[in-house]
Amino acid sequence: MGFRFWRGYNGRYKKFDEMMKLEGKTKDAQAQETFKAWHDSLSDSEKAEFAAYKKKQMKLGCGIVLAFVLALGVYGVFFWEPQQPPQPAQTQQVEQKTEQPKQETQKTATPEDKIKDKVKQYVKDYNGTDINDITVNPNLGTEKDGDYVVLVRLTWNVKNNGKLSREMLEMYSSDMAARMYKDLPEAQELAVFWTVPYLNGQAKVSFERANGGMAFTDKVFDKNFSK
Repeated sequence: MGFRFWRGYNGRYKKFDEMMKLEGKTKDAQAQETFKAWHDSLSDSEKAEFAAYKKKQMKLGCGIVLAFVLALGVYGVFFWEPQQPPQPAQTQQVEQKTEQPKQETQKTATPEDKIKDKVKQYVKDYNGTDINDITVNPNLGTEKDGDYVVLVRLTWNVKNNGKLSREMLEMYSSDMAARMYKDLPEAQELAVFWTVPYLNGQAKVSFERANGGMAFTDKVFDKNFSK
């Protein structure tokens, strides 16, 4: 998906952050393709600026890690306390016996739970995104049992203009569909509903399982995304 680089200060560096995330997903083929498309669309000066920004962020990350290690060292010197000695074997056996009933009463995960857990993992990678609701319904359009339609309602809290917001939501929706195609063969259809408070905008992007991937079936963005 091509795009024209938005030259606003905040939008540019937010875009750099998203590109660095995509570049870091070395095992995700779709993420790498998206990164390459975005990077190729940059001018030479923008590519140089992105390289400098990435180098600066890496130095900043190293500084944070070093500070964290030093803080752990100080904590170990002044606040560390020795652990209590191991309990006798008889006491440990009693505790194990009392814990077993709790493990036996744990609820077995359903296919719907598995799908919801995967969606929650995907959304963690989408900057500024909150989950409103995840609904998993049986797919009544097929004769096969165990096929599902997944409805995901999300809020995107990032403040960008309408055009850039649309590009980001399409990218996130496509990423979710691609990962769902690979991880969840029982998910036959996906609809992602977006709310963007900053634009007072609503959007919907839908997919259907096809040969080789999840194909777009519908994309609806209200007029606020054209601003």
